[in-house]
Amino acid sequence: LFLASFAAVTAAARVDNAGIQKIPELSALLRDAMAEVAAIAKAKGIALPADALERNYKFVASMPGAMKASMAHDLDRGNRLEVEGLSGTIVRLGKELGVPTPVHRALHAVLLPHKDGKPA
Repeated sequence: LFLASFAAVTAAARVDNAGIQKIPELSALLRDAMAEVAAIAKAKGIALPADALERNYKFVASMPGAMKASMAHDLDRGNRLEVEGLSGTIVRLGKELGVPTPVHRALHAVLLPHKDGKPA
């Protein structure tokens, strides 16, 4: 719930947690991304606590404003991205399980051109 969603949003939007908290549309995007992961877990028969989505969402709100996922730092530095292992996996599982993943599909698409980083 947390990692794939927070990494994709901070990298794609190029913001830290303060930016997510300040911009309601980004906060909603993060929540929607987390909900997609929860839906995939449910479809796979993985029992998450009933409050898992809310707890993860509140956890992000409690983190320092300057916090960004390592994928966002990698993007800033021109390094390779773990986008395939995060949002790419969510998208692939969604297809396999018949679970819509429009948020992760969009975040994956936006980050895909940067997956190999920039040549040194």
